[in-house]
Amino acid sequence: MYSQYFRIPLLLFIGFLLNFTGVAHADEGQPEFTPQQRLENILQAIKLNKQVLDDKQQELKKAASKNDKEILQNAIANLMKQQQKLEKSFITLATGGLDFTPVSNNTKSKLDWQADLMEIVKPVFSALKEATKKPREIDALKRAIERYQERIDKNQQAIDYIQMLEKQINNKSLLKRLQELKKQRINDKKNAKRLQEVAQFELNEKLSQKTSILDNTNEKLKHFALGKGLTLLYAVLTFSVILLIGNLLPKILPHKKNRETPFSTRLARIIFKTTITTIATLSMLVVFYLRNDWLFMGLAIIFLFALALSLKNTLPQYMNDIKMLLNISTVREGERVIYQGIPWKVEKLNIYSTLVNPELSGGKVKMSLKQLANLHSRPFDPQDPWFPCHQGDYVVLDGGQGQFGQVTFASPEFVQLTAWGGSIISYPTADFIQMNPRNLSRKEFSITCVFGLDYALQNKATTEVIDIFLQSLRPQIEAKPYGQFLTRLEVEFQLANSSSLDYAIIARFDGKAARYYKKMIRDLQKFAVNTCNEQNWSIPYQQIVVHQE
Repeated sequence: MYSQYFRIPLLLFIGFLLNFTGVAHADEGQPEFTPQQRLENILQAIKLNKQVLDDKQQELKKAASKNDKEILQNAIANLMKQQQKLEKSFITLATGGLDFTPVSNNTKSKLDWQADLMEIVKPVFSALKEATKKPREIDALKRAIERYQERIDKNQQAIDYIQMLEKQINNKSLLKRLQELKKQRINDKKNAKRLQEVAQFELNEKLSQKTSILDNTNEKLKHFALGKGLTLLYAVLTFSVILLIGNLLPKILPHKKNRETPFSTRLARIIFKTTITTIATLSMLVVFYLRNDWLFMGLAIIFLFALALSLKNTLPQYMNDIKMLLNISTVREGERVIYQGIPWKVEKLNIYSTLVNPELSGGKVKMSLKQLANLHSRPFDPQDPWFPCHQGDYVVLDGGQGQFGQVTFASPEFVQLTAWGGSIISYPTADFIQMNPRNLSRKEFSITCVFGLDYALQNKATTEVIDIFLQSLRPQIEAKPYGQFLTRLEVEFQLANSSSLDYAIIARFDGKAARYYKKMIRDLQKFAVNTCNEQNWSIPYQQIVVHQE
């Protein structure tokens, strides 16, 4: 029996030989090792390593100091690793270089939130795979049959190689070990063959199931309706009923109308709606839990998780919305705001707020809190106008210097004017306001006509001429259809012009006469000429006087 001091060098020498097995050094004249010599060397190394391992374990039991125990434990660990390598090398060489190391699926991973999340959403992915379950099962069986066949072929190669070695080896101990290894390969081949037959049978069964697509679809729809469809219906009904009750409850409770909502009521309303939404969501999750539907439970959790992550970026916007709902932001309920160039009254502040303009057809719009966030409101006086004119009023655009017509339609989008002659002109409402329409129908309006007389009337220009104009013009105006609406007539000396004495004829009418606006301007000029003809007054024209010394 070898002593301990000779075993370790011997093991190192055998390891050196193992590293160079099968390699011929022609230049040194060393012969190549035969398969029997290789296997005998490894088997001898296994026996020696086992003996050294046993001796070390005995020494560990007798060791007294802690330092000696640690040294022996490390040595034993190294010897055990070496023993495993030698056993693996023997099997590899005995089977012709084939590796039969089992593949383990039991991999360990650290527990973290990602793994926990994957466990939660695992039912979701399982349900998604259900749609392609049968094709995937067929494909998996085909690949399994191929793997089993590969395993069978590999074992057969190993058996053939071992049988070849048995014919060459005369060492009984080595021969016995090879026979044991051949028996293992034979058993593994039989097991792979059996599993292959089972997989082939399952594959034939699945391929023989030839149900029609329509029948399969009907069956799946029926299964969904009685299973997940019913669960989804229960969950949606539960969620909707709770929200409906939450929305109806404040309406049926007594409250005062036409009164500004106080801050405390608005705050309580927000808290109430948040609580109702939370209860409705939790109730929906409870339905999924009671129905054992982990697919919808997982989808709901994913949705809520994504919603929580989105709050990180949208929280400032939500804070602005909450301030708006509490009526403490830049836009407040009951105040006046300008939107797209048109004045509006903030009738109601809510998730979708209501703006009204009483002067416009369809003058009510719904706006989101996001649209209101960029506006500013102010308190208004009851006398503040909401629009320059009513439907049916007569207006002159550009402060009285532009288009004249009757407003036949006014909405938040556009305003229609019926011009003189019946043609219809449309303007965008904001542009219409920007043109400063002069409303002739709202109260009263006046027409001013400038008329010039010859300097021959200079002596009575500021007295008699004015009286004659007044006495002559009034009956002419009153004879017209609009004459009944005349409220005031004035004639004033305006200017001693370069070639004429200019008078301003000012006629004021009630707004009911607005339709005659254009005709009145022409008639005043005509009435002034009639007066001049009656009085034989000369109407001057532009003259050029040449003075010659």
